[in-house]
Amino acid sequence: MSFWNEAASRIELHLESTCLQSVRVDALDTTLQFYQGERIHTENSYKYTVACLEDLLQRGGFVIEHIWTDPNRWFAVSLGVIT
Repeated sequence: MSFWNEAASRIELHLESTCLQSVRVDALDTTLQFYQGERIHTENSYKYTVACLEDLLQRGGFVIEHIWTDPNRWFAVSLGVIT
């Protein structure tokens, strides 16, 4: 499942257990139990306007060198370089 969180400008992704189940995580030496319908928040996908992205990169010491967009300018990939 995914949800749009407008306040945080992000899509939040969740997995939902379809049944009662136990999952072993050897790296943590633990077993997790999930109930039917229980959700686990797995990912955030943040969405930025170009102006917000420029500001974010500038605060980190970068500038946008190039932006590639789809014809409708709905999606973009940007290249930031250290200033």
